[in-house]
Amino acid sequence: MRCVFTGILVITITLSMACNSQTDTIVVLNQPGYEEANGICLDTLSKWKLYAEASDEGLWEGQSSHYILLNRVTSLGGEEDLNPPFYTALNLYAKGDTILLADNATQELVCMNPHGEVFWKAGEQGEGPGHFHGIGSIASGNYWIAVANTGLNRIDFFTHSGEFITTESIDNPEDLIALSDTTFVVLSGDHQTGILHIFHADSGLIRSFGQIEPDSSMTMGFHFRDNLRGVFIPPDIIAVISRYEHRLYIFNLHTEEPIFAGVRDLPCDPSPPYRNYNEETGQLTTIMFPSISCVFRGPEGMINIVVDEYMSDGSLLHSNRRNNYAPVTVIDRYDLTGAYLDSYCFPDSGIYNARILADGRFLGAQQGTGKVFLYEQLEGVQYQ
Repeated sequence: MRCVFTGILVITITLSMACNSQTDTIVVLNQPGYEEANGICLDTLSKWKLYAEASDEGLWEGQSSHYILLNRVTSLGGEEDLNPPFYTALNLYAKGDTILLADNATQELVCMNPHGEVFWKAGEQGEGPGHFHGIGSIASGNYWIAVANTGLNRIDFFTHSGEFITTESIDNPEDLIALSDTTFVVLSGDHQTGILHIFHADSGLIRSFGQIEPDSSMTMGFHFRDNLRGVFIPPDIIAVISRYEHRLYIFNLHTEEPIFAGVRDLPCDPSPPYRNYNEETGQLTTIMFPSISCVFRGPEGMINIVVDEYMSDGSLLHSNRRNNYAPVTVIDRYDLTGAYLDSYCFPDSGIYNARILADGRFLGAQQGTGKVFLYEQLEGVQYQ
């Protein structure tokens, strides 16, 4: 059954009426040309923000000093580009004003600027030195670039001109987080010592910590290659999301102590796995429904989680295969203790990977289209 957008309109209009009785409601005024530039009106964007925030009491809700309104500047890649710099942006990494991108279609590491000008490409499909068999996440220091080679259970290192240096073996590298010019974290759920593994770029594994107890009703005891995603927030915070649990874990890097494990009150529950047994074939099929995709450090140094699987009726991804996605992508913000702050929206659907450039502009990779959008945060926004 096809979802229709009127469902969410009823929900959001009700929420808007409820929130309008409060003194902290924000209405954005006077942004001429916004709908033409972004393909969505400010009223729709505001209603989705209200819907995302209505189920919990965010510490920053209603405060115009923290309000984020993003405007799409340009897009890179996609079917319309006759000579695209990449084909499928699986992972993004921002280093200053340089973009590092893992192209899943070509199994290449792409280095380019925000205008789409390619500086170099490295790697290809294969199993030899500098080749990828399941290119994954990216981290970078001043002297090296580390790339997860998930299908080969290793981390490959490159120079900043794209030359292969060396490789380091580790089972199931799900995500990489740069800590300094010499150290980085590998996230992997396949080790009894924890999910956080601290590596030195030259000497290898230093230590491991971060034991968690996953919700078996959501993970079914499976081992994933794409579940854990993390971010380092200096000087000592590592935030990790478990995509299949819709759960946030926060650790202190130096003491190794857990700070938080949980998630805010959501407007709807994440869907548990769906299992189907075919009696004729004897085959048991399990379908998972991850509803979050990425975590990154936001413009005020807080934890930003991309909730990319809202449907147009306000539900999260579920067993209905004819999904009609929301016209926006919601970002939930948490402080460094795990307290919910507020939510804001990308003005595009299905943004599953996001980063921020040194100049404050946002990058967002969109599932399904192969595009990467560049956004600016609008200044001088008027509020009521």
